[in-house]
Amino acid sequence: MVQTTLLVGAFATSCFFAPIFPLRLLQRRVYIAAVLATLPTGFVYFVVIYSLPLHFQVVNEKSALIAGIGLLPMLGSAAIGSMLGGMLSAKKNMIWQVLLVAACLMAIGTGLLSTLSVQLRTEPKAYGFQVFVGLGFGLTVSNVSMLAAIESELRDHAVAQGIMAQARIFGGSIGIAASTAYLAVIERKELAGIVAPDQLTSLESSAATFTPAQLLALRRAYAHAFDKTLQVTAIVACCGFLLTLGTIQRNPPDLVTRGKEQVTEEMRRQQALKGPQEEKESTGGPDMV
Repeated sequence: MVQTTLLVGAFATSCFFAPIFPLRLLQRRVYIAAVLATLPTGFVYFVVIYSLPLHFQVVNEKSALIAGIGLLPMLGSAAIGSMLGGMLSAKKNMIWQVLLVAACLMAIGTGLLSTLSVQLRTEPKAYGFQVFVGLGFGLTVSNVSMLAAIESELRDHAVAQGIMAQARIFGGSIGIAASTAYLAVIERKELAGIVAPDQLTSLESSAATFTPAQLLALRRAYAHAFDKTLQVTAIVACCGFLLTLGTIQRNPPDLVTRGKEQVTEEMRRQQALKGPQEEKESTGGPDMV
């Protein structure tokens, strides 16, 4: 009975789980380390995208349009970092070195963003510190994509890339959920008795009726929540740096050579699959009439 259950479980795993996450990828130490390191990357990037516009709108009293435009330094540097990451590893495999630098940049950027004050005027450093996060994210995205292609077999390229993307989104979802929950805690703790709960639920419309004291308390609460959230995010970025250490290789494979090896491996695999089929047809298998 136990053996039958194990066989059924193995069959179900091979039929349903293997196409989504081929178990052979688990044997790739560098690839698994990169997937784990991608989780904090998504966490950091999504938290900044979510929290910084809120800081601009509530603390600095900017419009939604201006708050969105305020993210351009990070978005632009992310694009530049993605291009730089591809250029740095185009000729020589420097993937793990670039990933370590990228993790450091994201940790530095989030740590610096946590120092923003509660003053009404938008501090210029709020735009400059974003560049560190954007560069780190761009370098990471381009290089983990290359790493996934190198560390997987040719038939697993699409799945390996998809797993990397999903890990990034999953980490970002955790980050947004955590930052939202912490903001709600700070609101209940610091605004109790100052701002009514129904006013917080419709903050955009009710803010016009706030007294100066209420506005100041609101701005301080959001600034406090932002600072603490970014401090936690910096810690998560440091954890991402530690996970990135798992991608270190003493002799990383050459990109061109590895590409040729993957083609050769796939051709051999295809020939091995054709062999039994050709033998079956030549001996008159059950398909022959």
